[in-house]
Amino acid sequence: MKLHGLAWARAQGRTLIKTWNETNNRPMLAINEQLGFVKQPAWINYVKTLREGEGEDGSKV
Repeated sequence: MKLHGLAWARAQGRTLIKTWNETNNRPMLAINEQLGFVKQPAWINYVKTLREGEGEDGSKV
């Protein structure tokens, strides 16, 4: 599927493709490295719960 997506993007004249992976998913990282993707600095998400018992989307937890 990833090869198909790369071929489609190339045919459309795209010059940049990005992908995201879990840092501990070594098999997928290896595939991306073989395809020529270059590692970038990690992206870190922070979540702060403002009210105890309330989820990120406002739902009760």
